[in-house]
Amino acid sequence: RFCSASGRSNSLAMVTPSPGLDLTTGLGSVRRGGGEGLVIAILGALTDADLESLTRFRHHAAACVAVLLDTATWTLSNAPSGPRGHAQTAGLLTGAGWRVLSAPARSDLRTLWQGAAATNRAGGALSGAGR
Repeated sequence: RFCSASGRSNSLAMVTPSPGLDLTTGLGSVRRGGGEGLVIAILGALTDADLESLTRFRHHAAACVAVLLDTATWTLSNAPSGPRGHAQTAGLLTGAGWRVLSAPARSDLRTLWQGAAATNRAGGALSGAGR
């Protein structure tokens, strides 16, 4: 599901789920609603269509931050999380201009958020693990 805010500067408490099952509809709503500023997306495993939608959307916002859950670390199984691995997905989003914060299980949200403001000179995903 995709979540959209009820108003531009309302708090996250105002976020409600959209009826859409993929990101295309939700990203279109953000674009039509004036989402040209900072966009923050909390993402799990992505389909190819979702990844393509996020790549295209990046050109419509001033800055895009993706908190990318490393879903394989959130389960007891080491099965792949989607059609590609976490690192490959993070790399594709980074290559498309997204600021990617990698969130394995037990990540500290405060550390991840601080990482969003840090300069990542290496150009890769920032991780909140072990901090």
